[in-house]
Amino acid sequence: MSHVILLTYLLSFCCGVALIALAVHMSRAYRYRHLRTYALHLACLSTMALSVMVLRYIQLNVSPAKEGIVGGLYILVMGLSALDFCAIVGCVATFILMTLELRERTPAAWLKAAGGLALGTAALAWAKGVYDVITGRSVDILMVSLWVLDYLSKAVLLLLAVLLFRQAQRLPRSGKRIALEGLATLYTSVHVGFFVIYALRRHAPFLFSFSWPLYFLLLSLVPLFTLGTFLHYYHGKKLYVAGGTEGHEAALENRGVSKRELEVIRLVCTGKSNREIEGLLYISEKTVKFHLYNAYKKLGIRNRVELVNLMHDLGAEEPPRPA
Repeated sequence: MSHVILLTYLLSFCCGVALIALAVHMSRAYRYRHLRTYALHLACLSTMALSVMVLRYIQLNVSPAKEGIVGGLYILVMGLSALDFCAIVGCVATFILMTLELRERTPAAWLKAAGGLALGTAALAWAKGVYDVITGRSVDILMVSLWVLDYLSKAVLLLLAVLLFRQAQRLPRSGKRIALEGLATLYTSVHVGFFVIYALRRHAPFLFSFSWPLYFLLLSLVPLFTLGTFLHYYHGKKLYVAGGTEGHEAALENRGVSKRELEVIRLVCTGKSNREIEGLLYISEKTVKFHLYNAYKKLGIRNRVELVNLMHDLGAEEPPRPA
């Protein structure tokens, strides 16, 4: 059974890496800023899965009397515990940033202060465990510190997921609301299921032994197949992949439209405002207006309405290619 658990950890790590690659690809293709934050969040989850997998392997193959005492093994355990600690903190922090970006909010001052206080408290708890190990006490004290941080972080993520679900329900019925409710439901159900299994650990020890690897697996496997659907709902419709060479794009390039101006035109035709384009392309609103002005001159038009009509005539209203 122990080998099956390790295999599940490995599978969850592989799914996490694949999902990170997909998120980075979509971030570059569609210019969605929150996808980069999501990729960082996934990197923290995958790091946790990897470190827990190795620690689990050490626990299964090294006797408790020698654990953390033999030179190289001692250094490995300390390094993995430090890696796990950083991943726990990073997982919570990036999830908060991601949910704020999805809700189009900026971090408030009180949230930054609370985050700093929580980080300081967690660092002190972990440092106390490290100090106990260095002074000759059992490495189990460090493991207890990490255990507390692990469960506290899951409780925080559960609370944030519930808050995200409530915030999504306040939105008008739309694709964005459906997408945010789906994301919040995923995180809420996974964390609630984890804590339910933990509460029943004495009655179902076999199921509890699989709770950790299944936790990482579900948070990576489900979005791997639903990320494209989430983006479709959240943004209303998918954008053209950057760098495409459709017929109407070639026609615009023949009129002297640059690639950057073409990116702005694509976004305008999906109904994005100058402020939204500014955030998607990471350029100033003044630069957006500059690119539009140049495109208008090259195409012989005067405003967005004429631009949309021109793109319609060139076939720009065809369904976008799937991701």
